[in-house]
Amino acid sequence: DELKAEAVYCPVFEGNKMEPDFAVFDKNTGGSLARVLSTGDYKEGQTTVAYLNGSVKRAILDWYGKRRYEAESVRRAIGRVVNKANELGLKELTLVYPKVLPVSQAEEPTIAMVEAALLANYKMMEYMTTLDERQKSRLKRLNILVANRAVAQKTEQGALRGQVAADATILTRDLANYPSNYLNPTRY
Repeated sequence: DELKAEAVYCPVFEGNKMEPDFAVFDKNTGGSLARVLSTGDYKEGQTTVAYLNGSVKRAILDWYGKRRYEAESVRRAIGRVVNKANELGLKELTLVYPKVLPVSQAEEPTIAMVEAALLANYKMMEYMTTLDERQKSRLKRLNILVANRAVAQKTEQGALRGQVAADATILTRDLANYPSNYLNPTRY
């Protein structure tokens, strides 16, 4: 009820079902999500935006498919959502951690979420000369909303591990993207 956000990610599962928490959220924001879901226009892997009334300006809906939280499924979904947020020129995105997952399993999906968000947000712009403002705009903040302190501790650990993994990949991408006249064998 008190959430204030530029955008919130809402996963949509088979049969156009959303998490129970989002049904309550949708009711409080005027039923926009239910109206989008009722059209039946979307399928797994698609992403759309619903504009809301209230303190949350938009929901990015992603058709996730089966309700499973395996690392690769999470990575693909978060990657699509971050790409959509960047398309819109958003600076902040809020993810709601699913209450259905036990606390003991909170770290692994968080690693995948943070890693996917950072890698989807990556863009080497050092040598680009013709960028409009929207292309320059990248997410600056990723919030993960959790239900309780025990989940928060696990998600913090997962976020750190996801950031380390993404940072290593980004370093490798940077090294591969530098031109050979700059990153010659001696400098490398």
